[in-house]
Amino acid sequence: MCHRSKTPRHTTPVVIVPGYGADASEYVGLKESLEYFGWNCFIVPIRWHHWIPTIGGRPVTPILEKLGTTVQQVLKTTHSEKVHLVAHSAAGWICRIWLGSGVYCGTHYDCKHWVSSLVCLGTPHRSKQTLTRTNLDYVNNRFPDAFHSHIQYVCVAGTGCKNPRWWKRDEWTAYISYRMTLGTHLCEGDGIIPVPCATLKDAWNIILDGVWHSPRSPGGLWYGHPQVVSQWQHSLLLE
Repeated sequence: MCHRSKTPRHTTPVVIVPGYGADASEYVGLKESLEYFGWNCFIVPIRWHHWIPTIGGRPVTPILEKLGTTVQQVLKTTHSEKVHLVAHSAAGWICRIWLGSGVYCGTHYDCKHWVSSLVCLGTPHRSKQTLTRTNLDYVNNRFPDAFHSHIQYVCVAGTGCKNPRWWKRDEWTAYISYRMTLGTHLCEGDGIIPVPCATLKDAWNIILDGVWHSPRSPGGLWYGHPQVVSQWQHSLLLE
């Protein structure tokens, strides 16, 4: 078990962004793990019901607004100029929208100046799923790959489930998810997102063997587990 460091050792604060449909309470363990390594951490206070307006591929505006408000509060509270973003699952490409300088659903964000790095944990940056195509096409066409040169992009992908079989109870979800996202189940992934979809060109891509997508995954070890955090938190040290 990780115990919180008494004093943060790193100057740039970390803002954790929950994955799609998730509640901020699910990321307390990740927060505590990062604090053990000396990071001053905050979680965007997203509740599960905040995702309801985004269901069916609708705009993720409510989440972008929560993210923006939280970052501004953190900057003010910590007297910092920038933050590190640690985004789980779909929150990775949601953060890429927020960083961009385009107009998304009538709102101009362009928030790249407040961010030092973006760490994406099991993010589907590419997907064949129809419901995500509108949002993903928007960000990938306008701000492809590691778009902003002053931001350190880090993509962490797990290989907890390889070549899943549909008849295996613990592999059924991975089988369906891989086929929907990549178009084939013959690949490595974290049980939800295939590795080829979780990386970005020119980013710092970290592949972790045996790591699963979320705390609810059958494999046990996920991106926020203390043992796993120790394998990627060093990517935040470029500040």
